[in-house]
Formats: sequence, structure tokens, C-alpha cells
Amino acid sequence: MARRLKIRRVCFQALGLVRTLEREHYEAETGGLENAGISGEECLVYGNHSCAAWARGFMALLAIILAMGLGLMASRAEAAPFAYVANGKDNTVSVIDMATHPPSVVATIPVGNNPQGVAVTPDGKHAYVTNESTTSGSVSVIRTATNTVVATIPVGAGAVAVAFTPDGTLAYVASFFDHNISVIDTATKKVVATVTLPVKDGPQGIATTPNGKHAYVANNASPKVSNLSVIDTATNTVVATVPFPTPGDVPSEIAITPDGKHAYVTIDGETPPPIISKVSVIDTASSTVVATVPLPVGVSPLGSPSLRMGNMPMLRLTKNSPAAFR
Repeated sequence: MARRLKIRRVCFQALGLVRTLEREHYEAETGGLENAGISGEECLVYGNHSCAAWARGFMALLAIILAMGLGLMASRAEAAPFAYVANGKDNTVSVIDMATHPPSVVATIPVGNNPQGVAVTPDGKHAYVTNESTTSGSVSVIRTATNTVVATIPVGAGAVAVAFTPDGTLAYVASFFDHNISVIDTATKKVVATVTLPVKDGPQGIATTPNGKHAYVANNASPKVSNLSVIDTATNTVVATVPFPTPGDVPSEIAITPDGKHAYVTIDGETPPPIISKVSVIDTASSTVVATVPLPVGVSPLGSPSLRMGNMPMLRLTKNSPAAFR
């Protein structure tokens, strides 16, 4: 008997104002969204739809964060948005048409070993997928018009995340096991620089500022090495290191506000029970932690991109399966 997947839809209006709460379910047979890497621990959050009561605390928190200016915006196409989801165990990327109701898988693309991170170029023409091999990482470049791999770029071992400069000319790839950042020229699809981190930091998440001048890297090799590296993209050197004040903090993902003044970093604690999940706010001018926002118990903030479908805000709460949107 085919297993069924329940996808919970939750809602918020502009700036995260929570509306009425109720539960709705969609079921997908095996071979559909289940194979796209969306598990029962994850959900898609839609604007202007009802939501489950379990999400009330998170949505209230989201409202606060959005009101503070968090502007997570993934690449998208307004007419027919697609999500690209990395399936680590299957070595594939699933392409989900978000315009259908419910969303449906329209393509499955073979990529490298253990794909972990995925991001779409600012022009929406390519998706870059980081393949986390422990010995030799790589980046698979997918042409979104045909959903085919057009290039495979060797990078450091343990490639886990990728981010683009706003003009799309450079891609920054975090390699966890080699403790470095590969800089890729997206025109030639070749590595043009490698940024070595000061110590064995274990880079996990990466984001670039709106002006393209800096890349922020979340490092979490261990609770003893938990910090944020700031890279000057003009020289591709580390110009600042931001420590986290609480022992055991494990930073994961980063988003920069549209004005570039703050970086928001998702934190998972290493000390059970329970896992301490929160968001740290970094002042980019002073490179210091200026605020910490706790998350409700049971919510993991690992890799939660948001986007818009036309005028509808949308958030994907995820624990295991990275996704990018165009």
C-alpha cells in the first residue's frame, strides 16, 4: 500500500499577521511530494490560507521577525513558480510546480553524491546544487528551462550550501569538511578563488549582502567552533569573525535584511533536552550579536527559506530537505 503524506498548510498575512487557525491536509501518494524530500516533519506555509494550531506560536514569532525587517526572498518566477528540492539519499533534485493545487513534482534530475544545498541564480536561469561528498565535493548546475544538468564543478569536500552575489556573477560555496569557501564565476562555471577559513570552522550556511560587498558564513564544526565569518567579496578574504555568546550555539542558516543592516542566523543548540532553537540578530556594521529571538520548543530552524507566489507570502519550514525557488 502506498504511503500517504500529510502536508500542513499554515497562513499569515503581510508582515505575518496571524488569521484564523484550523488544520487542513493534503495527501500525496508515494512518488509525488514524498519523493521530493518533504517529510511529515515539514510543511509549506501559504499566505491567505488557514493553519494548524500547532503553528500559532511560530507564526506569532514570524510576525515579530518580519516586522523587524527580515526579508528572506528566494528567486522565483511570478507566472509559474517552481521549487527545486535536494534529495540527499536519492542523489536527485525534484522540481515542484508550486502553481498546481496541491503542488506536484514535474521533474526529477540526477545530480552528484548526497546533494545538500540548492539555490537559483538571480535571473532564474540556473539552479546550483551542492553535492556533499566527504572526499570531493561538487556543484551540479541545472538549466531551469530544460531541467537538465549542464555542468559539474569540483569544489571542496562536504559542499553543503551556495549563495550568489546579487548580480549573479559569482557563487559562493561552503565546504564543510575542507573548511573553505569556493568562489565560482557563473559565466565560465569555474572556481576562481578559494577562501580558507582561519581555523577548522566547518562552514554550514552562507548568504551575501544586498550590495554584494560581503558574504556571511555560519560555522559550526563543533560547539567550541561556532561563529560567523565575514568575507570581503572584493578581495575574497575573511575580514571579521562574529562569536556567538552562548556556549553550545550551533549556527546553521543566514539571511540578510534588504537594507543590509542585519543578518539573521538560525541557531540549534547541542544540549538536550530540549534542543534550544533560536534566531540571532547580527548588526553588520559592528559585527556583533544585538538580539536573540527564541523559537517555540520543537521547532527546528534549520534551512527555512521563504518566498512569494505573486502577492502571496510563503514559508517552507524544514528540517532535512533543502529547497530553492524560482
